[in-house]
Amino acid sequence: VYSKNSIVDPESINKMDVTNAALKETLRMTPPAVGPFARLCVKEHYLGDIKVMKNVSVRPNPIYNHYHPDYFEDPFEFKMDRWLDKNKAIDPFVYLPFSAGQRNCIG
Repeated sequence: VYSKNSIVDPESINKMDVTNAALKETLRMTPPAVGPFARLCVKEHYLGDIKVMKNVSVRPNPIYNHYHPDYFEDPFEFKMDRWLDKNKAIDPFVYLPFSAGQRNCIG
């Protein structure tokens, strides 16, 4: 609980579990970086049974994961509680509101 005299800093914001859960669920359902982002394949690789050749541009679309029932139960429902369970880890390459990897900042 905060009052008008409370100090709000990054440490106290990180302790706001419900606020963080609501923000993460909002970003899951409506990520600001919607749409595919290009990555260059640096070596020949297989994605399942699909062969991806070296120097081919791959454009994954992260919104697919955000609404896939294998990753999020009831994916079309706003359920911020999914982020409150500290024992349930969400793969950082499944939840991608801002992309992922070395170039994960949209700004």
